[in-house]
Amino acid sequence: MAVKNIKNKYLLLFLLFIILIIYILNHTLSAYNYIYNDKNVISKLYENKSYTNAYILYNSEQDGKWLHHMNSVDDVNSFQSKSKLFEVDILIGSNNLYVAHDDSELQNNITLNAYLSLFNNLNDRKFWFDIKNIDTSNYMSLLTVLDDILKNSQNGLLTKSNIILEIGDLNVLKLVYNAVKNDTTRYRLSWYFPYINLDTEENSISIINEYVNSADGYFFDYISSDIKYYNILEKAFPNRKKLFWYTGGCVIERKYKRMLLYLYAEKNKNTEILLYPACI
Repeated sequence: MAVKNIKNKYLLLFLLFIILIIYILNHTLSAYNYIYNDKNVISKLYENKSYTNAYILYNSEQDGKWLHHMNSVDDVNSFQSKSKLFEVDILIGSNNLYVAHDDSELQNNITLNAYLSLFNNLNDRKFWFDIKNIDTSNYMSLLTVLDDILKNSQNGLLTKSNIILEIGDLNVLKLVYNAVKNDTTRYRLSWYFPYINLDTEENSISIINEYVNSADGYFFDYISSDIKYYNILEKAFPNRKKLFWYTGGCVIERKYKRMLLYLYAEKNKNTEILLYPACI
Protein backbone atom coordinates (compact mmCIF):
# COMPACT_ATOMS: atom_id res chain seq x y z
CA MET A 1 0.00 0.00 0.00
CA ALA A 2 2.84 2.36 0.93
CA VAL A 3 4.59 1.65 -2.39
CA LYS A 4 1.39 2.39 -4.30
CA ASN A 5 0.94 5.71 -2.49
CA ILE A 6 4.52 6.70 -3.32
CA LYS A 7 3.93 5.83 -6.98
CA ASN A 8 0.73 7.90 -7.01
CA LYS A 9 2.57 10.87 -5.50
CA TYR A 10 5.30 10.66 -8.13
CA LEU A 11 2.69 10.34 -10.87
CA LEU A 12 0.89 13.43 -9.55
CA LEU A 13 4.16 15.39 -9.43
CA PHE A 14 4.98 14.28 -12.97
CA LEU A 15 1.56 15.41 -14.22
CA LEU A 16 1.92 18.76 -12.47
CA PHE A 17 5.36 19.16 -14.05
CA ILE A 18 3.92 18.46 -17.52
CA ILE A 19 1.12 20.97 -16.93
CA LEU A 20 3.66 23.58 -15.85
CA ILE A 21 5.79 22.97 -18.95
CA ILE A 22 2.73 23.28 -21.21
CA TYR A 23 1.71 26.47 -19.40
CA ILE A 24 5.16 28.02 -19.83
CA LEU A 25 5.43 27.01 -23.49
CA ASN A 26 1.96 28.33 -24.25
CA HIS A 27 2.62 31.77 -22.78
CA THR A 28 6.12 31.92 -24.21
CA LEU A 29 4.66 31.28 -27.67
CA SER A 30 1.96 33.87 -26.99
CA ALA A 31 4.62 36.47 -26.12
CA TYR A 32 6.58 35.58 -29.26
CA ASN A 33 3.51 35.92 -31.47
CA TYR A 34 2.65 39.27 -29.88
CA ILE A 35 5.66 40.97 -31.45
CA TYR A 36 6.26 38.64 -34.41
CA ASN A 37 2.83 38.89 -35.99
CA ASP A 38 4.02 41.36 -38.58
CA LYS A 39 6.77 39.77 -40.69
CA ASN A 40 5.03 40.37 -43.99
CA VAL A 41 4.37 44.00 -43.07
CA ILE A 42 7.94 44.65 -41.91
CA SER A 43 9.47 43.36 -45.14
CA LYS A 44 7.65 46.07 -47.11
CA LEU A 45 8.29 49.06 -44.87
CA TYR A 46 10.45 52.05 -45.73
CA GLU A 47 13.06 53.41 -43.31
CA ASN A 48 13.39 56.84 -41.77
CA LYS A 49 16.91 57.16 -40.37
CA SER A 50 16.56 60.44 -38.47
CA TYR A 51 18.03 60.38 -34.97
CA THR A 52 16.63 61.19 -31.56
CA ASN A 53 18.12 64.51 -30.50
CA ALA A 54 17.42 64.80 -26.77
CA TYR A 55 16.11 62.52 -24.08
CA ILE A 56 15.70 62.19 -20.35
CA LEU A 57 18.69 60.99 -18.38
CA TYR A 58 17.90 58.57 -15.57
CA ASN A 59 19.39 55.61 -13.76
CA SER A 60 16.96 52.74 -13.25
CA GLU A 61 19.03 51.32 -10.40
CA GLN A 62 18.79 54.59 -8.48
CA ASP A 63 15.48 55.97 -9.72
CA GLY A 64 13.45 52.75 -9.91
CA LYS A 65 11.19 51.55 -12.72
CA TRP A 66 8.87 53.68 -14.81
CA LEU A 67 5.41 53.14 -13.33
CA HIS A 68 2.29 53.24 -15.48
CA HIS A 69 -0.98 55.06 -14.76
CA MET A 70 0.05 56.75 -11.51
CA ASN A 71 -3.10 58.85 -11.42
CA SER A 72 -4.32 58.78 -7.82
CA VAL A 73 -3.43 60.10 -4.38
CA ASP A 74 -2.99 56.49 -3.25
CA ASP A 75 -0.53 55.86 -6.09
CA VAL A 76 1.67 58.74 -5.00
CA ASN A 77 1.53 57.79 -1.32
CA SER A 78 2.25 54.12 -2.05
CA PHE A 79 4.97 54.41 -4.68
CA GLN A 80 6.84 57.70 -4.37
CA SER A 81 9.42 56.02 -2.12
CA LYS A 82 9.85 53.14 -4.60
CA SER A 83 10.32 55.03 -7.85
CA LYS A 84 11.11 58.52 -9.14
CA LEU A 85 9.65 57.72 -12.56
CA PHE A 86 5.90 58.16 -13.04
CA GLU A 87 3.66 58.01 -16.11
CA VAL A 88 0.58 60.16 -15.54
CA ASP A 89 -2.49 60.86 -17.66
CA ILE A 90 -3.43 64.52 -18.15
CA LEU A 91 -6.66 66.13 -19.30
CA ILE A 92 -6.64 69.80 -20.28
CA GLY A 93 -9.47 71.70 -18.63
CA SER A 94 -10.51 75.32 -18.50
CA ASN A 95 -7.41 77.12 -17.24
CA ASN A 96 -6.22 74.01 -15.41
CA LEU A 97 -4.71 70.57 -15.90
CA TYR A 98 -6.27 67.48 -14.34
CA VAL A 99 -4.77 64.11 -13.53
CA ALA A 100 -7.19 61.76 -15.26
CA HIS A 101 -7.30 59.18 -18.04
CA ASP A 102 -10.91 59.93 -18.98
CA ASP A 103 -14.12 61.50 -17.68
CA SER A 104 -14.61 58.77 -15.07
CA GLU A 105 -11.31 59.71 -13.40
CA LEU A 106 -11.96 63.40 -13.95
CA GLN A 107 -14.63 63.10 -11.26
CA ASN A 108 -11.80 62.79 -8.74
CA ASN A 109 -11.02 66.44 -9.51
CA ILE A 110 -7.27 66.16 -8.91
CA THR A 111 -5.44 69.08 -10.48
CA LEU A 112 -1.85 68.55 -11.58
CA ASN A 113 -0.75 71.24 -9.13
CA ALA A 114 -2.41 69.41 -6.22
CA TYR A 115 -1.01 66.10 -7.44
CA LEU A 116 2.58 67.37 -7.49
CA SER A 117 2.19 68.84 -4.01
CA LEU A 118 1.71 65.29 -2.68
CA PHE A 119 5.37 64.44 -3.27
CA ASN A 120 7.78 64.82 -0.41
CA ASN A 121 10.48 65.93 -2.84
CA LEU A 122 10.31 66.65 -6.57
CA ASN A 123 14.07 66.87 -6.98
CA ASP A 124 15.34 64.51 -9.73
CA ARG A 125 11.85 63.14 -10.37
CA LYS A 126 10.86 62.39 -13.94
CA PHE A 127 7.35 62.39 -15.36
CA TRP A 128 5.82 61.10 -18.56
CA PHE A 129 2.60 63.07 -19.12
CA ASP A 130 0.20 61.37 -21.52
CA ILE A 131 -1.86 64.32 -22.77
CA LYS A 132 -5.23 62.79 -23.59
CA ASN A 133 -7.26 65.61 -25.11
CA ILE A 134 -4.74 67.99 -26.64
CA ASP A 135 -5.63 69.65 -29.93
CA THR A 136 -4.90 72.77 -31.94
CA SER A 137 -7.24 74.87 -29.78
CA ASN A 138 -5.81 74.06 -26.34
CA TYR A 139 -2.11 73.22 -26.75
CA MET A 140 -1.01 76.73 -25.71
CA SER A 141 -3.20 76.48 -22.64
CA LEU A 142 -1.38 73.27 -21.73
CA LEU A 143 2.03 74.91 -22.03
CA THR A 144 1.04 78.11 -20.22
CA VAL A 145 -0.54 76.31 -17.26
CA LEU A 146 2.21 73.68 -17.08
CA ASP A 147 4.96 76.32 -17.13
CA ASP A 148 3.25 78.12 -14.27
CA ILE A 149 2.82 74.93 -12.25
CA LEU A 150 6.49 74.04 -12.58
CA LYS A 151 7.63 77.50 -11.47
CA ASN A 152 5.58 77.19 -8.31
CA SER A 153 6.16 73.50 -7.48
CA GLN A 154 8.65 73.27 -4.63
CA ASN A 155 10.63 76.28 -5.83
CA GLY A 156 11.05 74.94 -9.34
CA LEU A 157 12.73 71.66 -8.40
CA LEU A 158 10.86 69.87 -11.19
CA THR A 159 12.48 70.84 -14.50
CA LYS A 160 11.03 70.82 -18.00
CA SER A 161 13.80 68.57 -19.32
CA ASN A 162 12.66 65.88 -16.87
CA ILE A 163 9.17 65.81 -18.34
CA ILE A 164 7.95 63.92 -21.41
CA LEU A 165 4.84 65.22 -23.15
CA GLU A 166 3.19 62.40 -25.10
CA ILE A 167 0.97 63.54 -27.97
CA GLY A 168 -0.77 61.48 -30.64
CA ASP A 169 -1.55 64.10 -33.28
CA LEU A 170 1.58 64.89 -35.31
CA ASN A 171 0.25 68.30 -36.35
CA VAL A 172 -0.32 69.27 -32.72
CA LEU A 173 3.08 67.85 -31.81
CA LYS A 174 4.63 70.18 -34.39
CA LEU A 175 2.83 73.18 -32.91
CA VAL A 176 4.04 72.26 -29.43
CA TYR A 177 7.61 71.88 -30.64
CA ASN A 178 7.55 75.24 -32.39
CA ALA A 179 6.33 76.79 -29.13
CA VAL A 180 9.11 75.29 -26.98
CA LYS A 181 12.06 74.79 -29.35
CA ASN A 182 13.94 77.92 -28.25
CA ASP A 183 13.84 76.89 -24.61
CA THR A 184 17.18 75.23 -23.79
CA THR A 185 15.52 73.27 -20.97
CA ARG A 186 12.45 72.38 -22.99
CA TYR A 187 10.04 69.50 -22.47
CA ARG A 188 10.87 66.21 -24.18
CA LEU A 189 8.28 65.25 -26.79
CA SER A 190 6.98 61.83 -27.68
CA TRP A 191 4.79 60.82 -30.58
CA TYR A 192 2.15 58.31 -29.53
CA PHE A 193 2.19 55.73 -32.32
CA PRO A 194 -1.45 54.97 -33.14
CA TYR A 195 -3.21 51.63 -33.19
CA ILE A 196 -2.95 49.96 -36.59
CA ASN A 197 -4.75 46.76 -37.52
CA LEU A 198 -1.96 44.58 -38.88
CA ASP A 199 -4.44 42.00 -40.15
CA THR A 200 -5.22 44.32 -43.05
CA GLU A 201 -1.71 44.02 -44.45
CA GLU A 202 -1.87 46.28 -47.49
CA ASN A 203 -3.62 49.07 -45.62
CA SER A 204 -1.29 48.92 -42.61
CA ILE A 205 1.81 49.03 -44.85
CA SER A 206 0.42 52.09 -46.61
CA ILE A 207 -0.34 53.89 -43.32
CA ILE A 208 3.06 53.16 -41.76
CA ASN A 209 5.01 54.10 -44.88
CA GLU A 210 3.13 57.40 -45.01
CA TYR A 211 4.29 58.07 -41.44
CA VAL A 212 7.85 57.15 -42.40
CA ASN A 213 7.83 59.51 -45.37
CA SER A 214 6.25 62.44 -43.51
CA ALA A 215 7.98 62.15 -40.12
CA ASP A 216 10.82 64.54 -40.96
CA GLY A 217 8.25 67.31 -41.34
CA TYR A 218 7.55 67.08 -37.61
CA PHE A 219 9.67 66.89 -34.48
CA PHE A 220 9.70 64.42 -31.60
CA ASP A 221 12.35 63.03 -29.28
CA TYR A 222 10.67 59.66 -28.79
CA ILE A 223 8.14 57.31 -30.28
CA SER A 224 5.89 55.70 -27.68
CA SER A 225 3.93 52.55 -28.39
CA ASP A 226 2.44 49.29 -27.26
CA ILE A 227 5.29 46.79 -27.48
CA LYS A 228 3.37 44.82 -30.13
CA TYR A 229 4.75 47.36 -32.65
CA TYR A 230 8.34 46.91 -31.45
CA ASN A 231 9.72 45.31 -34.64
CA ILE A 232 7.72 47.60 -36.91
CA LEU A 233 9.12 50.72 -35.24
CA GLU A 234 12.66 49.35 -35.24
CA LYS A 235 12.42 48.79 -38.99
CA ALA A 236 10.67 52.07 -39.80
CA PHE A 237 12.59 54.31 -37.35
CA PRO A 238 15.86 52.49 -36.57
CA ASN A 239 17.58 55.47 -34.92
CA ARG A 240 14.78 56.82 -32.76
CA LYS A 241 14.52 56.27 -29.02
CA LYS A 242 11.39 54.29 -28.12
CA LEU A 243 9.07 54.09 -25.12
CA PHE A 244 7.13 50.82 -24.76
CA TRP A 245 4.46 49.32 -22.56
CA TYR A 246 2.63 46.04 -22.19
CA THR A 247 -0.57 46.54 -20.22
CA GLY A 248 -2.93 44.04 -18.66
CA GLY A 249 -2.28 44.36 -14.96
CA CYS A 250 -0.61 42.02 -12.57
CA VAL A 251 -2.06 38.55 -13.19
CA ILE A 252 0.68 35.94 -13.44
CA GLU A 253 0.19 35.33 -17.18
CA ARG A 254 0.68 39.01 -17.96
CA LYS A 255 3.67 39.33 -15.65
CA TYR A 256 5.36 36.35 -17.32
CA LYS A 257 4.73 37.64 -20.85
CA ARG A 258 5.82 41.14 -19.83
CA MET A 259 9.06 39.74 -18.44
CA LEU A 260 9.83 37.96 -21.72
CA LEU A 261 8.90 40.91 -23.91
CA TYR A 262 10.88 43.39 -21.84
CA LEU A 263 13.95 41.14 -21.67
CA TYR A 264 13.87 41.10 -25.45
CA ALA A 265 13.29 44.84 -25.90
CA GLU A 266 15.70 46.15 -23.28
CA LYS A 267 18.69 44.68 -25.11
CA ASN A 268 18.17 47.27 -27.83
CA LYS A 269 19.96 50.60 -27.34
CA ASN A 270 16.90 52.36 -28.79
CA THR A 271 14.60 51.12 -26.04
CA GLU A 272 14.70 54.08 -23.69
CA ILE A 273 11.77 53.37 -21.36
CA LEU A 274 9.69 50.32 -20.44
CA LEU A 275 6.50 51.01 -18.47
CA TYR A 276 5.48 48.75 -15.57
CA PRO A 277 2.13 48.46 -13.82
CA ALA A 278 2.01 49.20 -10.10
CA CYS A 279 2.60 45.61 -9.08
CA ILE A 280 6.41 45.61 -9.17
